[in-house]
Amino acid sequence: MAIKIYKQNMNKNFLTIIIAFIMIVSCSKNKESENSVFKKKSVPINATERAGKAIEKGGGLQESLFGKKNAVTTYDFATSNSMWRASIEVLKEIPLANVDYSGGVIITDWYSKDGKESVKINITFSSNELNISSFNVISFKKLCTSLNDCKIEKMENDFSSTIKNKIISKAREIEIARANAEEKKKN
Repeated sequence: MAIKIYKQNMNKNFLTIIIAFIMIVSCSKNKESENSVFKKKSVPINATERAGKAIEKGGGLQESLFGKKNAVTTYDFATSNSMWRASIEVLKEIPLANVDYSGGVIITDWYSKDGKESVKINITFSSNELNISSFNVISFKKLCTSLNDCKIEKMENDFSSTIKNKIISKAREIEIARANAEEKKKN
């Protein structure tokens, strides 16, 4: 029995010594040398200079992460997407909490006209096509009886469908206006 207790204490002491050694080694200062990983680099303070040096090197985030050179990614500007523009137009009176065109997400902040019931709307886009199935609208309502007593629940589909129909109608108006403008340019 005594031998078993002695071995347990030895294991605890050995573990303590190992942990202390690791802490001491990791906290010690490393001398800088020519070949050291910790060598100081000259980094320009000015953002324009840094950008210029990055361009000169020909690298960038994509190359450093994926090892690809000259990879081209194109993003349409948000104003050229009629569904996106229509969504922003329909929600123009509600404060927006998160708007990410490249991620295809629009999330409003909680909005209330009377201070009793608040509404939050999430719109997610699955494509740029002018189609009712190209995006999804989910709405939530928050009812507060006191400062810290609030209930949040998903709203009925009727409200979300109304928002969705308004967005589609507005997107069609935008597309018609764009087609008319292009027709005028041709003539």
